Parts: sequence; C-alpha cells; structure tokens
Amino acid sequence: MSWTIRNTDLRHRAPDFLSTIFCVGNGRICTRGTPSEARFEAYRGVFVSGLYARAPLGMMYYCGAPDWLTAFTIAPGDDIEWRVSSGKCTGSEWELDMREGVVRRTAIFSVGRGTVRVSEERFASFVHDSVMGQRYTVERVEGADQFDVVMGVDGQIRQHRAKYYQVGRFPAVNETGITMTDIERIDATADKLSVVLRIKTTRRQCATMARARAVEGVADDGVPFVADGIAGMRWTVPVDTNKAVFEKIAVVTGDLPGFEEAVTDGEKRFAELGGQSHDDAKRAHLDAIAEFWETGDIIIEGDERTQRAVRFAVWSTRASAPLDGGASSMAAKNLTGDWYRGAVFWDMDVFQLPMLSAIAPDRARNHELYRCLRLDDFRRLAAQDGYRGARVAGNTFERGIEDPPAFHGLGRMEIHVTFDVAWGMSHYYAITGDDEFMLQHGLEFMLETANFWSSRVSRDDDGSYHLRDICGPDELHKPVDDCAYMNHMIRDLLRRAMALIEKLRMVDAVRVDEVLALTKIDDAQLAQWQDVVDNLHVAMLDDKVIEQFADHSKLPVASPVAVKKNGMGSDQIGKQADTVLLFQTIPWAFSKDEIMANYRHYAPLCNQTSSLSLCTHALVAARLGLFRDARKYFELAAGVDLDDSMGNSDHGIHGAGEGGIWMAVVHGFGGLDVSPDRIAIEPHLPPWWKRLRYTVIVRGVPVTVDVRKGNFAVSVADSARGAVPLHVNGEDIRLNPGESREFKHSVEWREQGLDGVVFDADVAGLSGMDDLLDALKEAGIRCVAVDAGLVRKPKPHPQGFLVATHHLLVLPWNCIGIAADAEALEGIRRAGMLTVGVGDCGGDPDLSVASLDELSAEMLQKLSSGKDSPVNPYLERNLEIVQSEAKAKDYFKREM
Repeated sequence: MSWTIRNTDLRHRAPDFLSTIFCVGNGRICTRGTPSEARFEAYRGVFVSGLYARAPLGMMYYCGAPDWLTAFTIAPGDDIEWRVSSGKCTGSEWELDMREGVVRRTAIFSVGRGTVRVSEERFASFVHDSVMGQRYTVERVEGADQFDVVMGVDGQIRQHRAKYYQVGRFPAVNETGITMTDIERIDATADKLSVVLRIKTTRRQCATMARARAVEGVADDGVPFVADGIAGMRWTVPVDTNKAVFEKIAVVTGDLPGFEEAVTDGEKRFAELGGQSHDDAKRAHLDAIAEFWETGDIIIEGDERTQRAVRFAVWSTRASAPLDGGASSMAAKNLTGDWYRGAVFWDMDVFQLPMLSAIAPDRARNHELYRCLRLDDFRRLAAQDGYRGARVAGNTFERGIEDPPAFHGLGRMEIHVTFDVAWGMSHYYAITGDDEFMLQHGLEFMLETANFWSSRVSRDDDGSYHLRDICGPDELHKPVDDCAYMNHMIRDLLRRAMALIEKLRMVDAVRVDEVLALTKIDDAQLAQWQDVVDNLHVAMLDDKVIEQFADHSKLPVASPVAVKKNGMGSDQIGKQADTVLLFQTIPWAFSKDEIMANYRHYAPLCNQTSSLSLCTHALVAARLGLFRDARKYFELAAGVDLDDSMGNSDHGIHGAGEGGIWMAVVHGFGGLDVSPDRIAIEPHLPPWWKRLRYTVIVRGVPVTVDVRKGNFAVSVADSARGAVPLHVNGEDIRLNPGESREFKHSVEWREQGLDGVVFDADVAGLSGMDDLLDALKEAGIRCVAVDAGLVRKPKPHPQGFLVATHHLLVLPWNCIGIAADAEALEGIRRAGMLTVGVGDCGGDPDLSVASLDELSAEMLQKLSSGKDSPVNPYLERNLEIVQSEAKAKDYFKREM
C-alpha cells in the first residue's frame, strides 16, 4: 500500500490537484495527470525540461509540447470538432504506483443509452527518456450502443495563466490559457501520428510522434484523421464487442541546446522504436526504475503515511531531474506545472540537490553543470552593478541572466541565491568526491562567487564589514542590513573557497594555478577574504541568540494591525525559516546550546507560509531531539502536496518541500550530516517508528544505514573503491568494502510538555485568575491574555490566539488556550492548541471546569502531556493566502 497513492473521489475539490499528483515523468519529460478525455477544461501539460517560450510581453515560460495522452469515446458519425468526449463521467479512480512509475486510472462514462468503463495505464520510460506509453481499455458495463474510440495527439496547447496573465489584459490569453505555439505540421497515417508545434516567439519547435493501434477486441484497421488540431486514429467498436484494448507509444522532443532539432530527433527516435509494443517498452522501463529504487528507496516501518510521503518525495524529484549535459535543471514546480514559469530557484540547490547528490549523483552533477555553464552570464550580472566575480540570477531559464531583468526591488535584494548555489556545489563535492568536476568547473565557480561577496560587503571605519540593502530567505522583511543567515553563509563560502584551493592543489596543482590566474585571485585577494571572514558583522541578542537582521528586535513582536497599516514585514513574524535555516545548512558552525536557543526564539516567530519552511524546522527539531516539535513539523511537512497543506498543489509539485521531506528523514531523523570535512551519521529514530533504512552514495559507494530500536547498522557495499571514511556517533571510522558494523544510539529524545497558556480576554477577570497565574509562573509556564488591540479578525478566527503564541515565543501545540465562550474555544482550536472551557460555555473543549479555581498547573501539564491537538495551525492562513477566506473556512476542519 505504501508504494501507491489512490483517489476515488469524483467530486474532488480540485481536479487540477489530482493532475499534479498523478504525473508521470522520467527527468526529461513530465506529463500532468489530466484525464485523457479532457481538453481545455483541465490544466494539461506535457513539459520538456529546458524547453521555454516567450509569452506575451516577453516573459520566459515553460512551453507545453503536443499532448500525447488524447484518447476518448465518441458516438459514430460525430465530428471531432463538436465532440463531448466520452459522455458524462459518473465514476473515477486514480492510482500512482511509485515503485513502477506507472499511473493507472478507471472511469465510468455514460455513452448513448448505456455506460462504459475506461481503464488506462500510462508511463514515461526510464530507459528512453523521450518515450511515453499508454494503454487504453474500453469495456461495456450495460446497454451501451455502438461507439467509436479515438487515440491521438493534440496540438491545440494552452499554457496555464498562472499568476502573471489575466484574461482580456494581454494578447493571446483567454479563459483556456495562454497560446504560445502554432501548429506547423500535423499528419496522420496508419503507422504514425505526428504533430509539430512552432513557438511563436523563439521559433523553436517541439514535436510528438506516436503509433496508435488496437490490440484486442477490434481489428487493427482504424481510420487515420486530422481534425480540430488532433492527429488521430479512430476505430468503431461493434455492439457485440464487450472489451476493446488500444495502445499508444509516443516520442516527445524539443529544440534544446545540445540536442538535434526536434523533428530530426523525433523521427530518429521514433524509427528506433520500430514495432515496439506498449508491453515491450514497459518491461524495459520497469527494469530501469527497479535499479533506481535499489538505492533510492527509504524504508520506514511503523508509519505508513510517512513511508508513502517520503517515497513520493523521491519519486517526484527523480521524475523531474534531467540528465542533459547541463542544458536544463529542475524548476520550482519541478516539471509538473508552469506556475513559476519554469524558473530555477535557489530551492533546487538547498533543498533538492542534497537528495540527488546522495541517490542520483549523475543528475546532481547535471544541475551543477547547469549552474557552471552559465558562469559568464553571472559574471555580467555582478559587473553591471560594479562588483567583482559572479552573481547568480534569482530566476534562471536557458541562460543565467535575470529574466525579466531586475532593475530594483526583490530581484536586486534577494541575492543570497549566490552563496546558496555555492553551498549546494560544495555539498555535492563533499559527498561525491568529484575532483574532476571541481577542477574543470566547480573551483572557478566557487572562486567567482566568493569574489562577488568580498566586493559586495562594505567596510566601515572601525574595520567591520556589513551587508546592506538585501533580503534574506524571509521575503517579508526587505530591505534589511546584516541578515544573520546571509552573513554567516558568506563567511562559510569564503572559508570553503580558500580550503578548496588547498585541497585541490593536492590533486592537480597545475590546474588549480590556471584557475587562479583565470579568476585573478592572488594572495592579496585571499587576505581580503580572510579579513571579511574575521570581521563580517553578526548582531547578537545575547550570548547565544543571533539577531535575524539589524534592528529586527526593535519591531513589534506580532501585530496584524501594524502590518495592515504599514505593510508586510512591519513586525517580527517571518514567512519561512531564515536564521533557523543556518542549522540545516551549516550546523557544525554552532554549538548544540546555540542551536537550541535560536530555534526556541525563532521557530514561534515563523508563520510557515512557505513550503520550504516546515521541513527545515522538522529537521532542526529532530537534531535537537525535541520529540513533539519534530513530529508535528514533520507531519505537516509530509502533507505539503499529498494533503495539499499549502492549498495550492494544483499549480504543481512543491519541489523544495518534497526535497525537504527527504532531508528531514535522512538528515534529521536519520542523522546524516554532510560537511566539507566529513560524512557524519548519528540517527534519531522517532519513537513512533520501528525502523528507518536509507542508502546514500558516498564517493561512488552505496552506504546503507539501518536504524532500529536500541541500535543501528552502517553497511558499505562491496566495491573496488576501497574503504569509506565516516564519522559515526562522534568517532572517525573506516568501513571496508562489504563491511557492516553496529552501533548503539547516542542521542535521546527530550520529552516536551506545556510551554505556554493563552487566556481569552474575557477570562482575565474571573475568580481564581491570580492564583492560577502564580502557579503557572512557578512552574515555568509562560502566560498571556489575548490583546484585541493587536488583531484585526474577531473570534472565532484564530488570529488573536496565534498572535498570543508569537508573543509568548511558544509553538501552538505546546500551548493551551482557556476561554469561557464557544466562539473563543473554536478560535483556540483552529489555532492548533488544546482547549479548556470555563463554566457552561459549550464548544466541546478538551477539558471543562466550572471555574478557574478548579484549575492547577498540574492539571494543565497533565492535559498537555496526554493529548495533542490534531489541527494544523498554519493551514487556515495558507488557504486564506491562495483562496478567498470564505472558501478557506471549509478547510481548517481538515485534521493532520
């Protein structure tokens, strides 16, 4: 069961959400999971990695290829132009088999005076990355008249309007989407269906060529046709035939750098297939994907939901990770949607690359090539602003330039992408040991990005360096000075770059000197880098807690009223992990006490409105051994797409969120820590799991970590590469080829109890309040009453209660809310806290008391330790962002 994802709800609230989840892909081609019978009523998409078009007004966009999925039933004699495909759908079931990389679906359609059942299977080949396979079966259920079946390729492609284009305001945009291509050629013969599209702006081509045939129940004498932008085959299913089976093998290609032009490439690949059947192509595909899962799979026993979620994270990442010599890379929505136009963000380098580096290093290397091959463009970006070295563009497509150009605003402030990319490259090198890549490409890239930062910082008269007018990962606060995440990461990059020079000198000193000469890095420059490392300013709130950026602490803690008046970023609340992200990327730079202090300060100040954030908090909480926080954060992170916990998965997969799920499991619970100097392993098996088993490829050798209660085993595959150096439980070891060794757990989980109590304002004056406050204070439990002056939304909206938790610096699930009326109790529940009702207030609280005199600190602590709120405290806010508030209210009732 944990290998499959199913849906049987015909009335699912968001059909396009299903289209995202039930994609099939192989890294080069990904196809959204729309019904084959659908057309403009669905958010379709067949995306070729790296194939872009320019949309109206010049914005780059993923370009959809001809749709190879087209299949439907139709009444005999009906014209294709006027079809209502397959009649009315009265039943539907979808299944994604991740182990096989196959999507299966069934649907019941009314046809004429009867009904038929359609069963379909589709896959994207892991062997031939341009090949797609489809099997389409139609069975009579009852009383169906004679009908026709069509299998075809659709050239009428519409791109999703996303958030950039509105109907009636831009050319080539209507209710069905954006039109970016024209049909240049369309042909249909009994042996080949062919549709070639020409991109309106770039004039590039994309093509789909397919062979469709009947294999059971109908003679293979279909009629080829071209109509309404579809090249297809049409068969008549007689009344006395109860079952007919059809299949289609398709080749999808595009004009891409490093490849032959689309039509030539497509014709060649189609010819190579010859008469290959769907079953032949599928068997080869299954062998290839089984080989991938030998290393890529993660086994979790005792938690089927998490098992399924982490396999989906691996599947959805691998299905969109190209291998094309650096011509392309993975966009923010992978290849499953064009919401962000197919732009490659820093998300890939920090959240997805660690997974690929560990289980598919060839595809990780492809991404690093993608970055390095655009270095000249990155140099120009730095030079145009008067800086040395290279600045990585925030949005990259075919080239490394900002597209559209960023003359001001966020694009010129959110430049942390430059060291994020360098961090990812260093991480790739640390786990793969790919000296040749670093000598040929990586060293030059690392030196140029380091050089950029050494010129981007400014030096004050006192000798200190500062980074001004920038934006960190928390996009709500901009511009700011001296972002702690950025300044720490700049120092780390400069250290890594200098250490890399010395390390690679031992491999090939001549080539290193050549790179130094090319980049004009000399001893004086290296001395200035070290000066920046020693004197780059990082503000501290105390001896352990870092200030997120200069004067962050001077903002109001949490005030929706201030935000309404002055705009986002007017209080301390952040969108996503910022300072906390440091403890995912460079944890070795801090002590455990420093990490704990900063986590406890900043985690409650994050409103988790970014899909990049929950996974980071889960990972850090796991490393700290915080039982409840790790479980809560991870449960929320695991639902980022499968539960649609951000409310917008219909736009496409949250690529970074899925990569973050893998990181939370492997780097958090699994205890993997990849630093420039060592590969460390120190697992934290969650108490609710029975077993965790994962494999990472360390310098070309698979290393398997098998964690169970009480102990864990580390095994190295038999290999000619020699012993593998590891750092396990704080000790340096070397495991020889084929060797396995067992270890005792060295980390214990911390029990978490009650951290805070929030009182509704109406409770503050009740009898017994003062005594209860004294008892809670003595027990070390923080307390606050809701301040109605700080909030904008009245009860039962949870805003006031969440603001109170921010002020307490506690997380909602470690907090209890106390109220004397049903509306307030509902608001507390929606804020993800346990509820205590006072008096005859209704509202079905978790604990009821007649008066506050009955309550004690011990009773509240017992309630907190024995029960958890099942509500996601961040869900309602996320849904309000992407939907209307009225619609959002229907969803907060969904429990984790």
